[in-house]
Amino acid sequence: MNEKIEIGSLVFCYLRERYVGRCYGLKTVVEIVQENGLDMYRVTRADCDDEWYPANNLVLAQFPPAGTETKFKVGDHVHCFGTYQNHYTTAHIEHILWSDDGKPEYYITPTDTPWCPVREDAMKLVVEMFVADPDLPVMVF
Repeated sequence: MNEKIEIGSLVFCYLRERYVGRCYGLKTVVEIVQENGLDMYRVTRADCDDEWYPANNLVLAQFPPAGTETKFKVGDHVHCFGTYQNHYTTAHIEHILWSDDGKPEYYITPTDTPWCPVREDAMKLVVEMFVADPDLPVMVF
């Protein structure tokens, strides 16, 4: 890893060291302790038995370069589509990271697959169907 993992860093957590095995998703480091000469990192949203990881099981998330514009923003409400444009969820964008191929990857919430990003071409912005107008009476049926 090129950069140091600190409290507040966003990291991908893997089952085994050297990024082998299942990825448990994108998490935030909240505590660092040293055990037997090894730095151990505690992360939020632990969805496995052990919420502590050694540095070899973590990959620091890469954010888009400063000044880079992305199609969607953090907090946007989006529809997500899978293979053959089948709609599979509506969610909010929680994080935007940068992939190795130089494209943005969007992480959404809620999701059953926190380790899996959604690409721009698989999302559409939710268009709000109701806009309140203070001059018109609101009717509820």
